[in-house]
Amino acid sequence: MSQYVVYALCDPRFSEGDRRRAFYIGKSTTGTKRIEQHASNASLLRDDRYNWQKATRIRELLNLFGGLGYTIEILEELPSPPEGASLEQRLPYASALGLAERHYIKRARESGSELLNRTDGGENVVGPNVGKKLSAEVCRQMSVRLSGQGNPFFGRTHSAETRKKLSDINTGKKHSPEQNAKLSAAMKGRTFSAETRHLISEQKKGEKNPFFGKTHSDEAKKAMSDKRRGYKHPLYGKPRSPETLRKMAEGSKRAWAVRKANGT
Repeated sequence: MSQYVVYALCDPRFSEGDRRRAFYIGKSTTGTKRIEQHASNASLLRDDRYNWQKATRIRELLNLFGGLGYTIEILEELPSPPEGASLEQRLPYASALGLAERHYIKRARESGSELLNRTDGGENVVGPNVGKKLSAEVCRQMSVRLSGQGNPFFGRTHSAETRKKLSDINTGKKHSPEQNAKLSAAMKGRTFSAETRHLISEQKKGEKNPFFGKTHSDEAKKAMSDKRRGYKHPLYGKPRSPETLRKMAEGSKRAWAVRKANGT
């Protein structure tokens, strides 16, 4: 199947020909990947600020039918640009895709379909900023605008159901070696300020700590021990420097002094 498609999200409760069946028409430059994202975006509340009616309908269908909730109907497949095509080379393909989306939305509305699209279609296929990197100043401004009360999720919390979905989505996921290398390179040389370290510490003290009041089972402690035993230990075969040994000794002395003062 072509990666450039125009599709309809359909409500399985209504038969073909019913004007309520197709409730959203969209386009994709990534085949079914974009089409399936509607379900995850709706369940994680990502789409509410853009099209809350569509997101609400999809959540309703998810609760009724599970899976994606909706059914997918491919209205038209269009030619995709060759791999590695430049922005200029992709524009004609994008333009054709946008026009096709507008055509199907217009035709559906003229036939009385109750679409939840907020526009007439054809937008955001290849915008003027594709391929451009945002400047540090623009990134800072976006960060400020979305901080605190400017964040659309400010004051809200995920429900237990949403937290479980997030957990299920991420369980078992592992970074590829390439991703690990990129993350490592991005973090090298970065240090937290004293103020930031203090804030992190305060956020994890006492009852705020996610492990507060919990203890590891004997099975968990054995598993952790086995993972760090012998050659599996990150310091296996690496001697500690005199400076590190000095710091460890000073830390132990302070800990014993505190315990002695507290009589423990």
